[in-house]
Amino acid sequence: MKVEPMVRAFRRWVGPLAALGPLGSWSVAAAVVLGCGDDSDPTACGLLRASSPDKLGCSSAILDLTPHPCALEVKKACGNDADCAKSAMSDCATEYYLRSYEADTLPPCDPDRPLLMIDQNLNLALFRGIRISDVSTAVHTNALQHYFDPQALWMGTDGLAETNPIRYAIAGTVAQFDQALIDAGIPPSADTDSLTDEEEAAALEAISAVMFGPTRDFLATHAKPMEAKVNVVVIDQILSPTLADLLAIEGTVVGLGLSAALLERVDETTEDPDAMSLNTMLDVDGDFTPTLFVGHTDIARLTQDFDLVIAHEMGHALGLPHVEEPGNLMEQGGEDNCRRWLSQEQVDLMGPFAQAMLAPEDALSRILAGRKNVLRRVLEARQAERD
Repeated sequence: MKVEPMVRAFRRWVGPLAALGPLGSWSVAAAVVLGCGDDSDPTACGLLRASSPDKLGCSSAILDLTPHPCALEVKKACGNDADCAKSAMSDCATEYYLRSYEADTLPPCDPDRPLLMIDQNLNLALFRGIRISDVSTAVHTNALQHYFDPQALWMGTDGLAETNPIRYAIAGTVAQFDQALIDAGIPPSADTDSLTDEEEAAALEAISAVMFGPTRDFLATHAKPMEAKVNVVVIDQILSPTLADLLAIEGTVVGLGLSAALLERVDETTEDPDAMSLNTMLDVDGDFTPTLFVGHTDIARLTQDFDLVIAHEMGHALGLPHVEEPGNLMEQGGEDNCRRWLSQEQVDLMGPFAQAMLAPEDALSRILAGRKNVLRRVLEARQAERD
């Protein structure tokens, strides 16, 4: 079934995300960009020009139509025929989220490099946070397919984006961390200089349990057992603002992709042999469905050419690490006004379950390293209360 013209017209009326400035550098492990947040969010949607139609896309209430255009199309085409409805919904949802884009293409960054064909199909399961509108999700998922269309990487989805209560992938407040330390037996009088090695390890594990709670809960529900697809989860931000301040890491994390290969790689590069493994931290054991968390607010704040950023982060999700080659899609930073290139070796490696060899300085490792900053800040807050 093909989606009716009204769906395409509606999608194009919403338009792409407004330009809010250059990206600078990409500090993510593996991710893809989607979505827009609640109209009341002063840090992102509030910055959009009042005259821009994109601001409407930032409301999860105004433009979340009920029933959805695809629901109307499927009902019209299939009535009560369940098999027909399943097939028709897949066709309509794929058109709505991934095919309704304007067919223009950036000029090549290096005209001497041929455009290499990926020639693969990739199934996505789409989720959106309760502050992310369905219309905004579709704007940015279309940007994802738009970039890879010339290289024949075809993405599809079986149904509408599912609403999920998750807002941040990694979060935590001083009060939550303080309670976790109490539960772990860290005495109220402790400071960073008085902790034994065993106490510090226990404290970091307690902090990790709080930080990764939202991600752990999502994976438990939607990533086990492993399926041959990629979960794409559109949320406000990867790090909650409070936690980002406590972590004190450099750069902005705009997305985070998790796969069994990534967790294994990060565990291998951890210098502390007694550190809690990421598999244990996230309560996963072995393979699970690769899952990408996407933070819209920082993307909206940082970049105009979000389809290029989306393509870069999807490259991570498909198993490609960063490279130091000017003009390559997987180069960090660089020009954003031309189409970047991929080598034949990179195309050959692409796949949702490829063994990505991510450098230890990537976002997830830096988040883990930042836990000591969290511990220090929480213990300092305790000391301030005592004084």
